[in-house]
Amino acid sequence: MIKRLNSAFPELITTVGTDKEHSPINIEKKYHQFHLDFPKSAEIQITDKCNLFCKHCIASSSPKLGTRCIDPKYWCQLLDELDYMRTYKVTITGGEMLTYEGIEEILEKAAQSRIHFYLLTNATLINERWAQLLSMPNMTVSVSIDGAKAKTHDFLRGKEAYIKLQKGLNLLLEHNAKIELSVT
Repeated sequence: MIKRLNSAFPELITTVGTDKEHSPINIEKKYHQFHLDFPKSAEIQITDKCNLFCKHCIASSSPKLGTRCIDPKYWCQLLDELDYMRTYKVTITGGEMLTYEGIEEILEKAAQSRIHFYLLTNATLINERWAQLLSMPNMTVSVSIDGAKAKTHDFLRGKEAYIKLQKGLNLLLEHNAKIELSVT
């Protein structure tokens, strides 16, 4: 599975499936070299598209990106493989993960897994359906807040980002989602 993703989208899997020179890594060989039977955790950058233009974005994400995306069925196959290998933690990030068209399919697959998922979001796109999906027992939603005031947050993330964040957080709380706040 990882080899197929690597050959189809070599530039998208540079940190997971390739080394610094972008040559394929034999993951099984690497894990056995370090006497590991499975990856204990994984981080998936599902998209580089984001609905915000944050001034400090380390991923250089924006609404204009994310035109080339991996089919969600491949991500679901990867989650199956990680679950089979008893990986215990997967972080899904972006850009903004909720802008990825196949995220609902992936979250539904994740809800059936033994893996614990950390889902990084700016929370501005969370509606009733997203709040319901993100409140599964094996999921923790990590939300970033910039500054102690709405003015600071909006300065860094865009107009009304703080109000949208509050609405998203309130919906998550109504659905008893596990929430982790990252305040800077």
